[in-house]
Amino acid sequence: MRIDVIPAGGRYFRANLHCHTTVSDGKFTPEEIKAHYKAYGYQVVAYTDHRNMVDHSDLNDPGFLALTGYEMDFTEGTYATPYKFRKTCHINLISPEPHRTHREASGAGYTPEIVNAYIKWGHENGYLVHYNHPEWSVEDQNDYDRYEGFDAMEIYNHGCYVGGWHEENAIVYERMLKKNGRLFCLATDDNHSPGDMCGGYVMIKAPELTYDAIFDALKNGAYYASWGARIDEAYVEDGVFRVTTPGAREIAFTTGIRHAHRAIAAEGESLTSAEFQIDPDDVFVKAEVIDEAGRRAYTNAWFLK
Repeated sequence: MRIDVIPAGGRYFRANLHCHTTVSDGKFTPEEIKAHYKAYGYQVVAYTDHRNMVDHSDLNDPGFLALTGYEMDFTEGTYATPYKFRKTCHINLISPEPHRTHREASGAGYTPEIVNAYIKWGHENGYLVHYNHPEWSVEDQNDYDRYEGFDAMEIYNHGCYVGGWHEENAIVYERMLKKNGRLFCLATDDNHSPGDMCGGYVMIKAPELTYDAIFDALKNGAYYASWGARIDEAYVEDGVFRVTTPGAREIAFTTGIRHAHRAIAAEGESLTSAEFQIDPDDVFVKAEVIDEAGRRAYTNAWFLK
């Protein structure tokens, strides 16, 4: 029996799920963001301005969908301490329907209890709740191990990456999976200016470009994350996890135990597929595709049970 890790049906839609505009601290208007991302082949942008959720469905057209969301922040200490020294937790909330608005006057306090209560509130109100850029936030495993209930985390944040941070978080994703179980992974732009756009994205597999279809696909993990590499299919069949791609230098598989595999193309050649024999004790399996330029794409973790 075949189990699709990425749905076989539907079509791919390219999406940036972390975006800032002139509504908060971005350099471009919502309309300019739409024009730019459409020009680069995107069909979906989640507008996630700081503490301010605005309905941008007036931007929608047959080839473009604006998702409604916002970014919330939780920061330790007080303004007496320079911000660069203070830990913070940033989360994105994506609305289940477009016509909501919400505004927070200021950031909240910084404790795991406060963050977890906000995650719970988000789920009670139907939001998808995403964990953002742990490296930029100066958070470590002692911090994110105490958070409960995230739907997804940023395995790659382009804005932080081009700013100098090591915001390629495959190891953080694995740690969060092992601690808290099911969790999806995202690659995003977190764009504020011209230099941090169109780098990290998710390829969503959905039957159509409608709000409900895209939201349901995100909720169910029907996508892969990327900052350049491509995945065609990812599925499990007869105890084997298989990945196909238009071309890659390497394809790596990791699990919840000490069991892994890396396929490497011969010099001058390219991989178009790889497979991994699943061990019944693996807990979960996920794949990472690396292209010739070193850019990566990631499947969501597939859990055996």
